[in-house]
Amino acid sequence: MKLKLKDDFEIAKQSWDNFWKGENHMPAMNIKVPKNKERKLSRPNPYLFAHGNIEALIDKVIEWAESFHYLYNAVPAYEVSFCADHFSALLGADIKYNDEKMQTGWIEPIINDWDHIKIEFNKGNRWWERTVYVAEKLRKECSSSLIIFPTQLQGGLDCLAALRNPNNLLIDLIERPDTVKEALKDINRAISEVRKAIDELFDIQNTGTVTRHGMYSTGRMDIPQCDFSSMISEEMFNKFEIPCLQYEVNELQNAEYHLDGPDTIRHLDSLTNVKGLSVIQWQPGAGEAANRDWMDLYKKIDKLGFGQVFSVPPEKALEIWEKINSKQLCFNFGFDTMEETEKFVKKIENIKKS
Repeated sequence: MKLKLKDDFEIAKQSWDNFWKGENHMPAMNIKVPKNKERKLSRPNPYLFAHGNIEALIDKVIEWAESFHYLYNAVPAYEVSFCADHFSALLGADIKYNDEKMQTGWIEPIINDWDHIKIEFNKGNRWWERTVYVAEKLRKECSSSLIIFPTQLQGGLDCLAALRNPNNLLIDLIERPDTVKEALKDINRAISEVRKAIDELFDIQNTGTVTRHGMYSTGRMDIPQCDFSSMISEEMFNKFEIPCLQYEVNELQNAEYHLDGPDTIRHLDSLTNVKGLSVIQWQPGAGEAANRDWMDLYKKIDKLGFGQVFSVPPEKALEIWEKINSKQLCFNFGFDTMEETEKFVKKIENIKKS
């Protein structure tokens, strides 16, 4: 497979294969450099594809993608996603947006009565039909230049919280644990069906896929997560969520876990029980946590045997590369010039690791 915007795509693919095997001696570096540093284009918001005519939006995606050089492990790509809980919408929920700019989208809960609800994937669902329409249009116009990749499938308790309402689900975990377990099984079945449909729609077998954090795999890949875990105990996480995570990861060639916020850190040790989960992406959140030095956490994640993906300043990346032992480290950078890129890469190369 060739991509017009990345002449060395086959080399990058091999590097990513080595990354997932833990065989690289350099970190994976997703480096994008604008062709004109005076005209940096922002990525068109994927949520805008949820409604209306998309021809002009596709033109903007192409213009944006063509405005960069994609260096080292960086793969030109664009995501089809209408909101963070896109998967929940495929199960019958509706998506609402904050305003016409559609920067934020959320799910309207649909489970009001456990006795009159069926959690299932239906290809007649309007959000699936829109997903197919947008994906086919984007792939037709863009697939020779960049990879069009699917939305994250956010399953488990996060999906159920979106469908039920987080506060109601917290009560259900105590008062109706068996009902919750059965609902999670339904979500697992649905996620399998959606993955099969996505494989065909996005031609995953031939193109591979990309995550929103820039990681590439030649096969199925996703970002399992459980933001809802910030509100529950380790015991509940192990009882309800870990089986879902294992189910999801079993269906993936590669998996990257999104650990979101200080209140989720207590579940880190439990993640070692998920076989096949190899990389963690830590997101501290906003406020004080965003400005804290998390090196101790990086070291703990490293000690537990996980790789990591970072979007940090170059100098911090050098420190991480020097202090963290894993051979599965990925960094996302945006340098202004090729010269800046070369200087940084030389610094990385000069750090000798055993």
